[in-house]
Amino acid sequence: MHDNSGSGRAVGFLLGLIEDADARRVRDRVGAPAPVAENRHVLCSVLGTTAVPASVLLWILEEDDPELNAVVWGHRSADDAMRRAVLRGVPFGRGRTDALPVDEKMLAHVEEPPVPGHFLKHGLVGALRESRTMGAARAAATMVLGHSDWQAVAEADREQPLPGWARSTSATASTRPCRSPP
Repeated sequence: MHDNSGSGRAVGFLLGLIEDADARRVRDRVGAPAPVAENRHVLCSVLGTTAVPASVLLWILEEDDPELNAVVWGHRSADDAMRRAVLRGVPFGRGRTDALPVDEKMLAHVEEPPVPGHFLKHGLVGALRESRTMGAARAAATMVLGHSDWQAVAEADREQPLPGWARSTSATASTRPCRSPP
């Protein structure tokens, strides 16, 4: 993987988010070149224009870095749940509970995605239970923003199973924690 294209730099960027020893092992395993000292702004620009799966964006959100969160917000792979979480300062990092600062420039130029009407009427679990279509369930799932929301959905499903499409939508929504909450 001797690649200095956008995708190669994006991989380098992501490897820069983990411990050096782990990053070295991954680079050796996949044949990625040694890290190049690049300006963080350049790396953020490359990431912003490189197609990546939502799981990569979630990995970046776990850094709880407002500058990186702004890049995720504007990324074409980000969905409404990610954008809503970024604008609300929802933490994704392990053990973090305090709200994150949100870039003031970003707040001045962007709006939170609209809140689904059935969420306003029924709340999170109620909106998932009342969803009669996959689209409605997906819209409700965009309101699952953090670990506490996932816990509420899981508890509600244990008490009374959610409809099949709400369960599958919630289980695949972009803000599903990559690892179990602390």
